[in-house]
Amino acid sequence: MINLNAYKQGDSKWSQTVMKPGTLNLGQAGCLVTSCAMALSNFAITVTPGELCEKLSAISGFDQYSNLILNKPAQLWSSVSFIDRFRTSLWPMSQDAKIEITEAIRRITRLIQIGIPVALNVDSTPKDKVRDPNHWVIAFDAQLNDFTIIDPIDGKTLQLSSRYDYADKAIYGYTAWMGAPISFPNADKGGEPQDGIAAWKLSQAMKGIAKDMYIREAFESLINNPN
Repeated sequence: MINLNAYKQGDSKWSQTVMKPGTLNLGQAGCLVTSCAMALSNFAITVTPGELCEKLSAISGFDQYSNLILNKPAQLWSSVSFIDRFRTSLWPMSQDAKIEITEAIRRITRLIQIGIPVALNVDSTPKDKVRDPNHWVIAFDAQLNDFTIIDPIDGKTLQLSSRYDYADKAIYGYTAWMGAPISFPNADKGGEPQDGIAAWKLSQAMKGIAKDMYIREAFESLINNPN
């Protein structure tokens, strides 16, 4: 199983840390930064949400509204790459590009299988009938139409369905960063360590790091993987 450091955005050690140049602090709106800090722990990067927030503020990692600029964490560590941010067909704003929820679930599951924790965009007020996709949780294990998550609201590990609904009704979008994974799902859960390391090497090659060597090694790994 993927093992993550669990963090709570409202922890008194960092809840008052401001996401500059905006005015909001981690306790108020730091769910995505906290999710990112948890994801990084599977890449052998131990950084608390408070420390990550300060590092990001120093490199203009937030906009004026304290929103995280998603590619900025990858600028802090050369071993990390930003994958992308996707909205699903559940996203309420019609003008934005989306992918079908079933395809999103497949992609999220595949990322987890290769050791990449995925930040899921969910409803910030799940108990009412108003769709408000302003909260993020980190997913690290996949089941049929469900994911095991850590919720930055309280730092607890739980099933997505137990708090937000099943995946095909709960996930408005997702984003992820790629590093060199140090833990993976068990084989019976589809864990693919070899593919995960190969994917990381390709992400490094795309950044121009050891390009020829990593492409060659990733290619050899992928064609020799019996799965």
